[in-house]
Amino acid sequence: NFMIDGISINNDLDPGAHGYGETRQFDAAPSRSHGIALDADLLQEVTVYDSNVPAEYGGFNGGVVDAITRRPTQALHGKFSYSMSRSAWTSYHITEKDQANFDNASNEQYQPEFEKTTLRGRLEGHLTEDFGGILSFSQKRSVIPLNTYTGGYNSPTGENTRDQTRQLDNYMVKSYWNVNDRLSLDGSFIQAPQENTYFRENYRNADFTNINGGWQGSVKAVWEGDTARWSHTLAVSDLNSSRRSESNDAIAWFYSTTKDWGRPETTNSRSGEGAYGNLDQTQSSIDYKLKADWQAFNWAGTEHKVVTGLQLTRTQATWEREKMATSATINKRDSIATCANNDNLCSIGTLLNGSTRQWAGTRLEYGAGKIDLTENKYAVFVEDAMQIGKLGLRPGLRLEGDDYMQQQNLAPRFAGDYDFFGDRSTVLVFGVNRYYGRNLFKYRLADGRQGFNTLYTRTTQDGAWRSTQVENLNKLTDLKVPYDDEWTL
Repeated sequence: NFMIDGISINNDLDPGAHGYGETRQFDAAPSRSHGIALDADLLQEVTVYDSNVPAEYGGFNGGVVDAITRRPTQALHGKFSYSMSRSAWTSYHITEKDQANFDNASNEQYQPEFEKTTLRGRLEGHLTEDFGGILSFSQKRSVIPLNTYTGGYNSPTGENTRDQTRQLDNYMVKSYWNVNDRLSLDGSFIQAPQENTYFRENYRNADFTNINGGWQGSVKAVWEGDTARWSHTLAVSDLNSSRRSESNDAIAWFYSTTKDWGRPETTNSRSGEGAYGNLDQTQSSIDYKLKADWQAFNWAGTEHKVVTGLQLTRTQATWEREKMATSATINKRDSIATCANNDNLCSIGTLLNGSTRQWAGTRLEYGAGKIDLTENKYAVFVEDAMQIGKLGLRPGLRLEGDDYMQQQNLAPRFAGDYDFFGDRSTVLVFGVNRYYGRNLFKYRLADGRQGFNTLYTRTTQDGAWRSTQVENLNKLTDLKVPYDDEWTL
């Protein structure tokens, strides 16, 4: 669970998909778990919980990373910086096996050349003794020149080198107001859009841009009451994992005299064109969190520090393809097809096996459509940090539920430590805990998506296409909320 100032910024649209193959899909655009990339210059501290996680935190299996942003300095300060790193200034250590792939790189798995720049600016300070703010921005830009075709092949008719680019911006405004001795207010707004451009090697008209990131705004009020410190946090966020493509149709041709931009190694060499079409995936949330840190008290010879709280979240997630996209693999070669009737899936030209015609016997249409869902989620928790001499115990409970999975889950938490000499030099730490994770929106948004798709086949180049509806193979109701049980010593 990635958090900024105690509020989750997880992108649950498709956070596991960001590798080379996963970047290139018709039905999904990749993302990272952390939906907002925060500039490290804005950090006050980062708290990482990897075991014995307090009951305040939920919605994770692997732990919690909470990034706490800085408060403004008292005096007026500013900063401006520009930095650059380049492949020309870099020493590479590459195995013999990988050297040829590295030298002739045609995709982002290898990056022999690059240039990366970072521009930053920040202004912070207090207008009065009790009111201050921070204005900050950063812009990261990368250019990665690569070969258009694999294996160092140069096309006689095409562009032989292309640039991939990366673009990440981060803008933040944060204010802090110490209203009086009891009340303090924090407000922040962070916007962090990302745009990463790619291309498909051995393909023409195959550029596509993945659009990630988003924004989050939050307000936090802390009231120092007579019996407890009350913390209220309200946050709104909007994240996306979308794509813009140069083309909605992808065709994998055989290499020929007219389709001569692939790599002619064997008779099955391919020259492709087109990309994956546009896709929109969004995740919008509103989150309210209440936490009460009760004043410590002694009972039965034991000191108690009780923390209670609740959290309410409403999230809407969408997947949408506005226009149909098509994928076709040319699988027929002969010398008799007419390629008439303006058939864009048929081509005339001499192939490496001697044929003069190639045409598609199958094509898959990814139909336009939209899937959306709204999740209402709640959690309540209670925890008591007890101290009995050198023994510390922290029992807790967290109850979570939502109308997405329609399940309620009770997560017991128990942690403790024994300080042998009373100076924290030798401490035995132990615990037994259960952590419930999240069922990512990816699974619900995939349920029914394949039903938009239709497979077409034909037996002759001038014959009629026959359609078959693609079967939906994803079923959300088969899933349960994942959890981990942890024993710590």
